[in-house]
Amino acid sequence: TLHARLFTPQGDLPPLAMRRLKENAASDLPPKRRLVHARAMPKAQAEKYDAARLGLAYGRRGDALRLLHHIRAVSAHPDIDGSAGAPEDFIAASARLSLATEVLRMVKARGERALVFIEHRKLQHRFAEIARRQFGLADVPIISGETPQPRRMAIVDRFQRHLLKDEGFDLLILSPRAAGVGLTLTAANHVVHLSRWWNPAVEEQCNDRVHRIGQTRPVTVHLLLAAHPKHAARSFDCLLERLMARKRGLARAALWPAGDTPEDAAELERELSREAVEEPVEMRSIAELAGDRVKPVSGGAWRLEWADGYPGGLAVMEGGTSAHSFSNTVYDAFVVLSPSEPGGAFGDTAPTTSLAGNLITLWPHFTPVGALLGADRRIQPNSPDVA
Repeated sequence: TLHARLFTPQGDLPPLAMRRLKENAASDLPPKRRLVHARAMPKAQAEKYDAARLGLAYGRRGDALRLLHHIRAVSAHPDIDGSAGAPEDFIAASARLSLATEVLRMVKARGERALVFIEHRKLQHRFAEIARRQFGLADVPIISGETPQPRRMAIVDRFQRHLLKDEGFDLLILSPRAAGVGLTLTAANHVVHLSRWWNPAVEEQCNDRVHRIGQTRPVTVHLLLAAHPKHAARSFDCLLERLMARKRGLARAALWPAGDTPEDAAELERELSREAVEEPVEMRSIAELAGDRVKPVSGGAWRLEWADGYPGGLAVMEGGTSAHSFSNTVYDAFVVLSPSEPGGAFGDTAPTTSLAGNLITLWPHFTPVGALLGADRRIQPNSPDVA
């Protein structure tokens, strides 16, 4: 393989290339994990998505990229440029924004801090104002391409003051393209990607504002997926996550692949235009899916530990579990509800995702098993791959 030819010594000759990953060169850094949070789009958002997808399927060929960006925007919010209406209604209209506020409530309950990456400028300002009110903050600064350098450094210095005197929950909003490099923000240990670029290298640069020398806490990267109730794993966010996961795999195998290429856009266009919708699969028992990484907790629920052994990860709740008692066991996890479980009040303890209906096809995204199989593999009932 190319990797072997580049990085393996050839007889007495040294390898053609040497590569040191950050986890090898800076072994004292705390662990970093990714949590995928998915939620079904509300009705109005799903309808806007359907209209945008129809335009992609039947529009003119030259309009494909513009329509793809429109689908991307609708997946973030059906009225992304809107400024009217109550803050609660604006948040509730978007699956991603609803998830983001749940994640931030959990971060606040822990007394920790977060960076939220948002690309759209109007959405940056609207979300900053809503978050300021919801979380009782004096200010929610934004670092974007419009932020002058002196103002940018003042925001960073103010945020980093928590390293000298921990004042609890705080929040910064950043543009992934303008603020994804050159900043040290180790006072935060949560990164929330409310919108994502197509290039995983850009996303890793954003994560590295937090996961770098000086960080003392485990870092959690939260990936928010808005799933169409019908298309589920074929929704834009899920297809983008699949593309990003594949590119991350290529990056670890050799070198970072090319950035956002025309081929990426063409692949997303093809997948979004396909009419076939995956049929729901039966959820197997948690013990079968997770193997020796399953840890029973309370009332018929389980905790799945991530493959790197870092505490926390994912908890799965099935019928018969008391939401109140269960919430006490998932302080360092997020919750996936099986189709048989109606849900419950988890408060600020953990964001929840329901896998009812077609969303059960997203199951591989959430488990360590799914991560090992690859994001493009479906878990089939009685499959030997998940024994």
